[in-house]
Amino acid sequence: MSDYKRILAMDGGPASGTYVQVLARLRDRQPGLLLRTDLFAGTSAGAFAAAFLAHNLKRNATLEDEERVVSRLLDVTAELLHAMMPTRDGYRRLVAGEDAMVPVGPLKALLERDDVLGRNTRLGDLDWGVVLVAARMLPPWTPHLMSNVGPTPDMNLRLVDAVLRSTAFPVLLPGWQGYTDGAMYANSPSAVAIIEHYGGRVPDDVMLLSLGADDGSSTVSNLWTPADGEGVNDPDVHSLRRFVTKTGQSLFEAVTDKVADVLGMDQELELDERVKAAIQQVVRTAPADKAAAVANWLYPAAMRAEEIQQRIHQSWTREFEWAAELFQPPESTALDDWGWKAWALYPNNPVFGLQVFLNSQGRGTHHLSTRLLGEGNALRIAPVAFVSSNSVFLCMIFALADEALAAGRDTANLWADPVMNEVLKFDVSLAEADAFCAKWLTSPAASAG
Repeated sequence: MSDYKRILAMDGGPASGTYVQVLARLRDRQPGLLLRTDLFAGTSAGAFAAAFLAHNLKRNATLEDEERVVSRLLDVTAELLHAMMPTRDGYRRLVAGEDAMVPVGPLKALLERDDVLGRNTRLGDLDWGVVLVAARMLPPWTPHLMSNVGPTPDMNLRLVDAVLRSTAFPVLLPGWQGYTDGAMYANSPSAVAIIEHYGGRVPDDVMLLSLGADDGSSTVSNLWTPADGEGVNDPDVHSLRRFVTKTGQSLFEAVTDKVADVLGMDQELELDERVKAAIQQVVRTAPADKAAAVANWLYPAAMRAEEIQQRIHQSWTREFEWAAELFQPPESTALDDWGWKAWALYPNNPVFGLQVFLNSQGRGTHHLSTRLLGEGNALRIAPVAFVSSNSVFLCMIFALADEALAAGRDTANLWADPVMNEVLKFDVSLAEADAFCAKWLTSPAASAG
């Protein structure tokens, strides 16, 4: 058995369209990053990314091979999201409650392609360590870890079957071989991967890079988060449209003379004072000579975010108009008084409960992993910009794959641009990411045991 020193862990949920873009930009900044990885771990869509990298990267790969594989990962992730999109028949099945919204056939055919995972690839065929997470559907309800490392490796398990088990998100996709989506156990697989391989005896030099999408990880992500004590139904707090525009113009036209002058615009828009103050704070942090660049970055990203929100709303109205009365916002505005309606139907966020789950999983699991490995040996990069993680999930439900992918590209571009990373105060700066990846590239290689 090898001693796996560098673990790349990728979340499930709607984050994959963003973090594969982030991973590509990390790799461009630090060539060889993936070739120095020893163990790929993933849940759900992250299980696919982990399996794809472990299968298509070879031990003797060159930097050019690595670049090609990452480029293919971006393309195939887009195909994956499209294969998981429901049709109108899917909505009928959802209402009937008898079948999953999306048949598994197109996804299975995609995974079995020779240029993706291959029909007959087994976990034991891989050159790299993998840990993929699923959960049993029937008693005993237990987590199920599929790996070629650890005490009970699954060397003969087909890689396609492992991914289909891990991606079988309830209601959206059918279970596979008695298993369902790994998010039912560990949507963020980092701590699972560490413990699966090392148990309770983790060496001091193990490193973890965790990828996901954590809401609140940048100032523009925080804009539509209510402050403590504010009413949860206040449309001025929760409507993304209020933060972007009221009349279809740029975000910046309404908030500062500085940026309006740069853009040559002087139209005044009415914004909530708290929103205006938050946006002005973002703008004030931009260097004076970078104001135009900041505006040019945020204008198209904000407008695409607005378009995505409109399309989600249109799809929701079209497909579920019959439930309009049921989906009225709750009357209570106290955060502590929420019943099921408030949790499930948070204003502009019908899957708020999922959002809470994803964020607590990602951040909480990374906290555990950091405690296991030490502060300098674990890093989580999980940027969210204008489009929240649950909005991307709604894009999946409403067959808006291209919109979800556009949101991911925008977020990755904003995070990877030095000026925008600093101005938007992402949780992880480029300097922090570069320093961690440099340590990753120079740390001791995995040893055969």
